[in-house]
Amino acid sequence: MIKYKRLFTGGICNNDCVLCPVTSERAGYSLGQILDEMGSPEGLVDSLELHGGEPALRQDLTDLIAEAKQRGWRRVKMTTNARAFADPQAVVSTMQAGVRVFEVKLLGHVPQLHDALTQSPGSFMETIQGLSNLRNVQAPKEVKTFVGVRVGVGAVNYPYLPQMVSFIMQVGVDRVTLSLDDPQAHMSDVAASLKAAIDTGLVNSTWVQTEGVPPCLMGGYEHHVHESFGIIEGERERCEPCAACAYSTCAGVAPAYLEANGPSEFVAVLSSVHAERMKEAAG
Repeated sequence: MIKYKRLFTGGICNNDCVLCPVTSERAGYSLGQILDEMGSPEGLVDSLELHGGEPALRQDLTDLIAEAKQRGWRRVKMTTNARAFADPQAVVSTMQAGVRVFEVKLLGHVPQLHDALTQSPGSFMETIQGLSNLRNVQAPKEVKTFVGVRVGVGAVNYPYLPQMVSFIMQVGVDRVTLSLDDPQAHMSDVAASLKAAIDTGLVNSTWVQTEGVPPCLMGGYEHHVHESFGIIEGERERCEPCAACAYSTCAGVAPAYLEANGPSEFVAVLSSVHAERMKEAAG
């Protein structure tokens, strides 16, 4: 499993997403500040993930990437809304600079849904064009890219997850991540839609993984829970039912979710083959 150091590149963005966690206080970041935080590879962490805001809007992006490669970061990934990549030349220049992995943020499968959640009219069409370009623009011969899609799941869009995955399949991506970002979306309701979306991906031979919903609510689909592989982003908290649960290596759920909804949805799983595999993976 590839381990990335996440590097914040500033909060400047051409979307204004409803559930965006970036505050205005973090908007401006100089190149010097970013390089100070970048550091150098350590141990098993030899890959770098650029996120914001929107990293592709930085005028000094190629300088940033060049410095990352100079310091020995083996792989550079960018999490992006891909709107800047509606320009094919931006795709080529970013790939030539050294970005090999792209994760495109998408919130809907139709303009009405996506643009409402980004609060940016026209953003859907630019994102889809950018996503298409990332898959289809002729890259330098030595460049092999990986393009995934990250869907921020919330109370408004979770009923449409199967349709969203089906739509994404038409572009032809390498992976889809469905990440629950909204405490107002009840996990017990979201889980059924997540499972249907995973099935849609399997039918189309594309891996779909989830984040933010613990394995106790994903019965039969536990192996699609990203956190099962030991990759945890953001704070997690175990609640009272967790004490008796077979998923002892599960980190729990986001504290904001427990504060908003309490622990009543979670029931301890007494035995699970997958839980045993998780323990083995955790060492």
